[in-house]
Amino acid sequence: MKSRISDYRYKGELQKLESYIDENDRPKEDWVKVRDIFYSELGISANEQFISAQEKSSVDRRIALRFEPLLMMDRALYHVKLGELSYNIERVYTDLPNERMELSLAYVK
Repeated sequence: MKSRISDYRYKGELQKLESYIDENDRPKEDWVKVRDIFYSELGISANEQFISAQEKSSVDRRIALRFEPLLMMDRALYHVKLGELSYNIERVYTDLPNERMELSLAYVK
């Protein structure tokens, strides 16, 4: 069953790390908005907490969104901004038949 657009009720931003040269010829890196994403909240399961403890990482949030092929290439270059907070992408779960993916997110440090 395909998910409907109305299933994703919250709006966030997908951002990418871009490198550029500023006006003083110094290399800079900054997060640039790629596109808006619509997502729904998922709870963090006990299994998710156990896996993150084993990896010595922290998972603070889980969201579901439409399948985004950009995140499959290199998730280290992307992060998600929800409201005023930015999150790194820790893990990606894909469900290709339903064209959906789940992201495990951690706060940016």
